[in-house]
Amino acid sequence: MYYPSTSYAHLTRRILLSFLLVAFFVGSSLDAQQNRRKRTRTTTTSASSGNVTNITQCPNEGIGGDPNLNRRKNIRSDNKKPTLRTLQWMKNLADPTGFTRQNTSRTQLARLGEGQKVSVVAYALVARKGGKESCNCKLSAPKDTDNHIVLVDPALKRPTLAAKRHNNWEIHPVLKMEYCPEGQTCSGNSNTNWRSLESR
Repeated sequence: MYYPSTSYAHLTRRILLSFLLVAFFVGSSLDAQQNRRKRTRTTTTSASSGNVTNITQCPNEGIGGDPNLNRRKNIRSDNKKPTLRTLQWMKNLADPTGFTRQNTSRTQLARLGEGQKVSVVAYALVARKGGKESCNCKLSAPKDTDNHIVLVDPALKRPTLAAKRHNNWEIHPVLKMEYCPEGQTCSGNSNTNWRSLESR
């Protein structure tokens, strides 16, 4: 979860997200993720920032940073059935203690939950444009970068951006995003009334 200090869009609809959990330690807009799904991505490891001009040329391991983390962030699809979780469940996830720049094994991260496919029902409070990251080959065009979305518990009556980050877990990648239209009733246990954000 990312809590920005500034924002460029205010979202007030309840959303259903399906995603994989990734532990974040070292440092995609929806358009970037959609582009990644619609194409066959290169698997070459010889890319450098000088010859990558758009996200379709960026290898799964990105450029620089942690290549294993970048591969996880750049997963385009997953056929597993998601498990419905709550934001409180995410807040309660323990921070790994043995993962460092020297010990990059993701075994402990997997034991703690990394790689699980989960769905969460939440309010999308705000979204902020992302920027250059190693997973997107340091590209900066909006179509090549992530959006950072603040999720809040739907039970909160007056959510604000005053909250602090709870742990080092992030949602990467978002595989599906749906919203509940105004005037409709939606539940995380049912597909009834949910609409794909991509169909808007």
